[in-house]
Amino acid sequence: MPSVKRSATRTGSLVLATVALLGACSSKAEAQYKPAEAATAIQKVVGLSPDQTNCLKGKFEADPSIAVVLNKGVATKEVRDAYVVAIRACVPVDVFVELMITALQELFAGGDDAQAACLRTTLQAITPAEQDLFYVYFSNPGAVDVLEVDPITKRIASTCHLDATGEPFPFPSTTGTLAPG
Repeated sequence: MPSVKRSATRTGSLVLATVALLGACSSKAEAQYKPAEAATAIQKVVGLSPDQTNCLKGKFEADPSIAVVLNKGVATKEVRDAYVVAIRACVPVDVFVELMITALQELFAGGDDAQAACLRTTLQAITPAEQDLFYVYFSNPGAVDVLEVDPITKRIASTCHLDATGEPFPFPSTTGTLAPG
């Protein structure tokens, strides 16, 4: 029969190991990009103006943890939410919709004025939660599980008669991280 002392020691060790693991799992991730690099990366991918880029840089400087959304891997909901608040402050939905239209027309080999009008109407009509998802996805596709975006993109492609070939929007990639400026 094991001694009480040995059982207590094992139990104590198990508790310490559990606490250490929980502490490691709950620690905040650090951004892999400095504020200026993060803003420049977003500017290059999304096509922000210099004023929008500077605004976003200021948001990253005020809270560098927002840039965690650019790290490799799917970002947590908390990280994505914080990033969305920052980018929406710098890039209002109507401006972001125009940036997405430009990107989508490039992806789908041009498009005409009717498709642009359809995209404008459709993108402005999607729910705020879907818009938030697009803000993150178009900034860093690797931060979003592509299966979250897939139903929305297929609906938009179908509504506006885009040739999406049954795949999620391939913008700019679905493989991971952005390269710093």
